[in-house]
Amino acid sequence: MNQLLLSSQRLETCKVLQNGKLNLFEALQKIASLELVNLEVELPESSIILEWKEVQTPATPQSFKDLVGKKLGEYKFQYLGRFIQEETPVEVKKEQFVARFPTENITDDTIENTGWVNCTWLIDFLVGADKIEKDGFRKEFLIWRKDEAKKEYTLALSRESIHKASAEQEKFVFNEDLKTIAWDHQILFSGQQSC
Repeated sequence: MNQLLLSSQRLETCKVLQNGKLNLFEALQKIASLELVNLEVELPESSIILEWKEVQTPATPQSFKDLVGKKLGEYKFQYLGRFIQEETPVEVKKEQFVARFPTENITDDTIENTGWVNCTWLIDFLVGADKIEKDGFRKEFLIWRKDEAKKEYTLALSRESIHKASAEQEKFVFNEDLKTIAWDHQILFSGQQSC
């Protein structure tokens, strides 16, 4: 299953088409007034740069597309990203893909990380949030919150399918000083058939 995931390991083997970068907190601030964005706490004072590499989306067999991330598989290109704070890369602690029904896991794969994570959905959201908000078929949301007990920030993207047969969520969890990050992509299937 690992070979089919749109993980940093798999994307690192693809030819880089172009590179870019953006200031994460400035980009979040620009879209903060949209209804689909919820910044529950103030953004930190420090700056986080998101460097990215664009690659062609590798082919995934149709029968596995829902399991590896329907949202990620919709894109023609994938964006490998790494976060930089004060010219130092933020250490990636974990990269995980989970697909499950409400009562049982289908897959739960933790990937040996390359220092980069799949930022395709995040970059699409940051640069196209105004269009996403106007599109009645894209039920997507972004939340920035802080868990005081765990001393960590979470940047989460989520979407629900139109027929409510599945939901997807992608989380970027930074520790409080923004020096480490954990990434995970989760798919929940309702177990109900849509009409």
